Amino acid sequence: MGNPKDYVILGLLVAAIIGAFFYLDVENSLFGNVVEQFTPVNFDEVIPRNIVKNAIPITLLDENNDVCTVYAEKFFQITNHTYFVNSQTLSEKLQYDHDKRTLMLPCDQIPAEKSRLDVWYVIPESDKHSGKFEYWITPWTDTVMPGN
Repeated sequence: MGNPKDYVILGLLVAAIIGAFFYLDVENSLFGNVVEQFTPVNFDEVIPRNIVKNAIPITLLDENNDVCTVYAEKFFQITNHTYFVNSQTLSEKLQYDHDKRTLMLPCDQIPAEKSRLDVWYVIPESDKHSGKFEYWITPWTDTVMPGN
């Protein structure tokens, strides 16, 4: 089996690692950086100047089972930006067709025939959540700009 002394040493080592995780400044350590890569983006932890916020209109074209095709004429303006290092990941996830300018989305995410696709991402230079992004869809609202 093993020497009981080995189990005690292993137990103490595990306890020390767990204790270090809770009591040391793990957030700014190498371990913290590794763990952060697997956590969802938290925009509250990012300096506002390191967040790029985009919103474009999308229009429902077709519904096939639970997958909807939407027209997203200006989506390329979001994905072609040099700061958006994971634009290819988003394009693949939303099945972007550049020629047709369409996306494939779950129909339950689309609130109306005309909706708004919001895409926020963190620039690569950010100390926190570098390169991460999030998208969501909300109902379209016509807004009037001040002065118009």
